[in-house]
Amino acid sequence: MDTTSQILSGLFGVAIVILIAPRILAVNQGKILRNMALWVAIFLLLALAYKNFGPVDPNQANQSGSTATSQAQDDLTDKEAPLPDMQINEENGFSPPQGD
Repeated sequence: MDTTSQILSGLFGVAIVILIAPRILAVNQGKILRNMALWVAIFLLLALAYKNFGPVDPNQANQSGSTATSQAQDDLTDKEAPLPDMQINEENGFSPPQGD
C-alpha cells in the first residue's frame, strides 16, 4: 500500500466518522456510559473464554499421551546407573556436567 492510498483511506475513515457520529450520539444520549460498559464487559468475557477454552497448546496435547513413554523411560533409568559426572534431576531427567 503506497502513501497516497493510506492518506485517502484515513480521510475516508474520518469522513465516515463525521457523518455517522452525530446520529449515534443522538440515539445514545444519556446511555453512552452504560453502553460502553456493556461492550467492555462483552469483550472481557470473550477474552476470558478464548484464554480458557481457546486453541490447545501442542505441547500439552503431547503430554497426555506420553505417560506410557515416560514409564518406559523410568524403567530404563532404573536399570542403568548414571555416569558419575552427571546429576539426576527429578524434573528434567538429568543435568549435563557442570563446567569448571
